[in-house]
Amino acid sequence: MACKDDVALTVTWSIEGISYLKYANVCSSDFYPHSDDDQRYYLRLGMGINDTNFISFYIYNNKQDTIERDYELSILATNGSPLISRKVTKCLFNESKHGFSDFVGRNEILENRKQEFLKNDTLTLRCRLWESRMSQKIHFFCKTRPNIDRTHFLWTLDRFSSLTLQDEKVASLRTADDSDTLLEMKLFFVELEEEEKIQIEVINPHCVEYCKCRVSVLDINGISVESFQDELVFSSEDAIDKRQVPPFLSKRKLLELKNQSLPNDTLSLKCEFSCYSGMETYISENTFCNLDDFNSTEPQLSSASTIDTNQKSTVSPLGEDLKILFDNQILCDVKLRTTTDTFHAHKIILSARSPVFRAMFTSDMKENVQQCVEIPDVDADTMREMLRYIYTDTVTDLQWKNAYKLYEAADKYGILNLKENCSSVLRSYLLATNACEVLILSYLHEDVELKKAVQNYILNHEKEIIISENWKDLMKNHSFLAAETMQEGYLRKYLVHSESR
Repeated sequence: MACKDDVALTVTWSIEGISYLKYANVCSSDFYPHSDDDQRYYLRLGMGINDTNFISFYIYNNKQDTIERDYELSILATNGSPLISRKVTKCLFNESKHGFSDFVGRNEILENRKQEFLKNDTLTLRCRLWESRMSQKIHFFCKTRPNIDRTHFLWTLDRFSSLTLQDEKVASLRTADDSDTLLEMKLFFVELEEEEKIQIEVINPHCVEYCKCRVSVLDINGISVESFQDELVFSSEDAIDKRQVPPFLSKRKLLELKNQSLPNDTLSLKCEFSCYSGMETYISENTFCNLDDFNSTEPQLSSASTIDTNQKSTVSPLGEDLKILFDNQILCDVKLRTTTDTFHAHKIILSARSPVFRAMFTSDMKENVQQCVEIPDVDADTMREMLRYIYTDTVTDLQWKNAYKLYEAADKYGILNLKENCSSVLRSYLLATNACEVLILSYLHEDVELKKAVQNYILNHEKEIIISENWKDLMKNHSFLAAETMQEGYLRKYLVHSESR
């Protein structure tokens, strides 16, 4: 019996974060053409595990029979049209899988034609299935996203110049919520071409399968002066797996630049990791009785099958749409003017995100009347980053300098989540050379948590900090802060001494 062309089961499958899944087998949730039997299907995309040159694409079924089916597997362009499509007719599903081991070249998607295939690191696939028993059109929408744990820490290596080929330094990388050890790191020297270079070994004690890492050398001001990036793939067969990043820093070069990169003979490395450890999948169904009922608009997805429920936040579709409004200056009704640039924005969005802007635009203040807000105390780069957060709820790579300025702007306009994000970055960048400055910042902005963290850092590094010029300036200009910090240190030592007695 022939299959009807306009009656098909369609599955549209979006895989987010595909760059984190480049060495994984990715499976969709189950879907079914008939609610009255136990026939089930699912899709699987093989990202080059068995053959690094090709990506495989299969449809699996749980029940073998002799009914003829037609099926089509496709990869869709960012505009929804098929870029690659393969169709098989009159196929007997008497085996568990059907499809292609060489569906598309791996580099075609990940490198050569990346702009065509991927939008925001998302790959969209489609499966269409026809069989004679189908009487209505069914469309499933499936979405898979990787669980990514993004975290970073500051690794300080004291007495760096005295380290030898026999020395090793060990550090632990905690999860973002500080609940567990994510990875362990070991640093040592290797001799290459008669020169000592830093080697870092990453140890995976748990379930990380793949990670992207970046290690940056920070100068005396906490600014990155040199960085290295790598990708690490761990074996799922070993309980504990180790990977080494290529040697990337010369000890001789660092010592030559010691005034800039080794304050007090201390090397500061900012270590940033994005670790993949499983994925989660959602699916929903729309049923259409005839062709006129069909449209490809994706409904709200509900969770049907979940693997590892530790969901991570990403830029939402709403955030992407709002960013388009901002980037293209669509229907803007207010200007924000710094000393060098003017930004076009939307009062309603600014008001929803900032109580300061809300008060400004719901009153008779001159900014509301003139449709322009003069902001001379925030530079253009900081304003751009703040607006990016207001519209998308995300920020780009924050380092010491821009996090400091963005922290001040976020506090001024009452954007508390952004302020907390910046505070976290400032805490991770604390050094003997900037701790006093951050202490003053925390006081001026009444940030109790940041102030406590800085005071703890100062007390833990008091031998370096209390003899510094920065501490002398603190005692001269903010003597009460210096006294309060020293009092905290005294009480801490007194309590320890009392308990020991």
